[in-house]
Amino acid sequence: MQTALKRLKAAADLSPELIKLEEDQQSKDLWVIFSHVDVPVGKFAQTRVFERLDGNKLFLNCRHNAWYTNGIDGFSSDIGDTIYRLKELVQPYNTCFVGHSMGAYLSLLCGNIIPNTRFIATSPELHLHLPGSRADRNGVNIDSKWASVATLSEEFHNHPNGQIYMGTYDPIDAYFTSRKEMISNMGDVYEVPHHHGVTEYFTSAGIYLDILIGKKEVLNSLLARRFLLPPNALGPIDAYEHFYKTFLLLSEDISREDVLNSISSFEDWLHPGWQEVRAKLYRKISDRLSSLKSAETAYFQQPNLEQFIGTYATSCADNRDYLRFKRLQHSIPPNLQRHRIVDRLAEIETKFPNKQEIINSFPLQNFPNTADVLNNLEPPRKPLNIDAILEAKRHMEWQTILELVPTNYEFRRSNSDHNVAVALLRALLAVGETGAIFRHSVNFFFLFPNSERIAANVLTAAIQLNSNILISVFLNFRFPHKTMNKLCGRLLKQLPNVSDHLLAADCTLFFLTNAEPANKQRVFLHQTLLKKGMMRSVCQVIIEKRLTRSIPNKNVLAFVRLFLASGYRNSAISWLHNNAEYFDHSAKSQAMAIISRGMLKSSSTSPPLALDS
Repeated sequence: MQTALKRLKAAADLSPELIKLEEDQQSKDLWVIFSHVDVPVGKFAQTRVFERLDGNKLFLNCRHNAWYTNGIDGFSSDIGDTIYRLKELVQPYNTCFVGHSMGAYLSLLCGNIIPNTRFIATSPELHLHLPGSRADRNGVNIDSKWASVATLSEEFHNHPNGQIYMGTYDPIDAYFTSRKEMISNMGDVYEVPHHHGVTEYFTSAGIYLDILIGKKEVLNSLLARRFLLPPNALGPIDAYEHFYKTFLLLSEDISREDVLNSISSFEDWLHPGWQEVRAKLYRKISDRLSSLKSAETAYFQQPNLEQFIGTYATSCADNRDYLRFKRLQHSIPPNLQRHRIVDRLAEIETKFPNKQEIINSFPLQNFPNTADVLNNLEPPRKPLNIDAILEAKRHMEWQTILELVPTNYEFRRSNSDHNVAVALLRALLAVGETGAIFRHSVNFFFLFPNSERIAANVLTAAIQLNSNILISVFLNFRFPHKTMNKLCGRLLKQLPNVSDHLLAADCTLFFLTNAEPANKQRVFLHQTLLKKGMMRSVCQVIIEKRLTRSIPNKNVLAFVRLFLASGYRNSAISWLHNNAEYFDHSAKSQAMAIISRGMLKSSSTSPPLALDS
């Protein structure tokens, strides 16, 4: 082993800018990590991840994003020479080749050509001359022998010991996944519900070390929990191929008719990557409303990915739909609060010419059915048993909970009842699985729009995820007055976190038409709107809306005091006349008396006007 280690050191000394060795003299394991694109010379990919793993580590990089076609300066001259030199170096070790994208291509080749090794390849491009591929966009010039894995099968030892992970929301990755003749007999292939940045997904989910170690039982567990999927799990193969071909149209100058013909196929396929491509093509032909619908579909299927957040925000700006944009902006999941997407949204917000001009392009509650995109899988893996869900929640067994979670499609097919839905949502809230919480919250609203218990858990999710979108979903639930007070109290406590004045108006209207609040709650509402500087804008929205149900007498007076505190005396009178059918005559008389006396003085229920004028 000492001789082998000396050879590794000598290799690293040949080109320290492109080769880095970290020794572990007590270990027989060797990790060879190939860098991906845009890693500067002198830097190496995945160094932080591998600090947590034992073994010798050999980090490699290449210049000019060349896919290692020119070899590694001082070490090798091309891809073939690189593989030959590594074959000599790694023989005494238990070797695993690791790489992402550009690095994944070489790790896959090394793992299939060098015997008695294994490999981990995330999002490799299997044909470097494929139009639209990242290698193609980087202008990679490569010998035809090494351009495609399909031509290298004779070089492979046919005993692959490795895994290939493809980001299924990326059109290039999706295309390669669909080409079974290209990926067969090269290792185990998995789809990942993410875009091209698969290692980022694995790292953020806390499973990358498990992936690298590669134990079969761990991989089976990840499959059961839907962190991994079998190839083409999200739709038919021709849909994947069409996804890629339609993606190419984004960079081509073609007619509106050709665009519409392409995106009309598989239009109901609820695959977020595909729907995002449709949104961009609709935008290309200036069909802004259709672009917004497709962008919203993509976002609702996968609300945790910055690419879908960004596309949705851009479509909101194109449609001047400031309402949607603000609810999106205030629904960024906790794991992205410090991500660059926050700055991007701030930049997009500057594109709204008049933030007071709101065009609500289509009602949020009419959003297309939120069936999970895994709609062609078999019915539930396990029976939806409420006792099993509750038991897993009781012991906080998050892995078991995620294994029990069905897709939305599976839930509908299994005809599961309301109690199972409640237990499932509570269990997801316990383990904090953001994407599943979001999708199931919206889906259960459509299935159980009159359920107080589902509404209570959707509100909990909205508060836990700080999601204005889920608050707007909660406001659409309908159930009897007597069950409202507690929920409205919780909604009121969330009001200080609502920065969208339209949503604040909806919350205020919901609160005062559905609850019978205590005096201190009305004061809290009043003071919150004053502190946030939204009193006048909220009252203006409320005045323009008509009531749809009867409200308690005390709340009539609360409405009037809000209007008076905003200076809307005449509007308050009009509002009383227009909505008289929804409250007692005595309440109207009391309200008119307040108006006529000009009761604007400070009291425990009515803060002074001067604070908001």
